Amino acid sequence: MNEILNFTFHQMPVRVLLKEDGIYFVYRDLRRVPGFRSAAEKADMTPTYQRIKTAVGSTMVRLLPRNTVFTVLSHMKDSRRLSKWLMEDVLPEIYKRPGCERFRPRPPWESRRQANAPEAEKSARDNAVRNLLLTYFSLMRILMSVPVERQAILLFGFTNDAPGKKGCKHD
Repeated sequence: MNEILNFTFHQMPVRVLLKEDGIYFVYRDLRRVPGFRSAAEKADMTPTYQRIKTAVGSTMVRLLPRNTVFTVLSHMKDSRRLSKWLMEDVLPEIYKRPGCERFRPRPPWESRRQANAPEAEKSARDNAVRNLLLTYFSLMRILMSVPVERQAILLFGFTNDAPGKKGCKHD
């Protein structure tokens, strides 16, 4: 995949690299944001380096994964503008791109729900069968409480107990 996207934060270019395993920000671009560099020194980071193509050739850059950028933001004194820009402009734009919806963070219960989906389907099937059997037994109980000569009326709405008469007898 390795696609480079260019964004602008307060007239400063910020490059974002989309790789197969996630979203990466170019550290050189983010360190121009006031307070980011000092906060990045406080955060425990494991840098990733990659050669990317630029307008004049290629260069080796230091990349920060999306989660590390948010860790650095938590160490910054004033991170509101940068985090708002990331959450409202950059990430939604990335998530709209084809193939990038897999980078969208999912709540923990959603992964559990997907893991339990076969069990939930089996449970729903079992509940449907149980409800059908309960309905059947309830109908049988009602039917057994009615005298035999009235059961046909209860089930079918008519009786045909007089063979010589034409039509049906209704109550």
